[in-house]
Amino acid sequence: MELSTLVDKLNERFGTEFTPADQLFFDQVRETAVANEQLRQAVMANTLENFAPVFNKQLENLFVERMDGNEDIFCPADE
Repeated sequence: MELSTLVDKLNERFGTEFTPADQLFFDQVRETAVANEQLRQAVMANTLENFAPVFNKQLENLFVERMDGNEDIFCPADE
């Protein structure tokens, strides 16, 4: 599924107003998820149906981790 399609579906389903610029954030979250060894092992060992609850539990953590990473880039700790 194209990321733009996912953003459109999120907007439709949840009444959000994500823009194409927000896609960068979602790309970052996806890359963070792909780099997460625990999630990689879970997806390899489970059906999509069984993996979905694992992913859903981790989704908030993925968002927070990515937001923290972005904050570190724009707000260095020594300022």
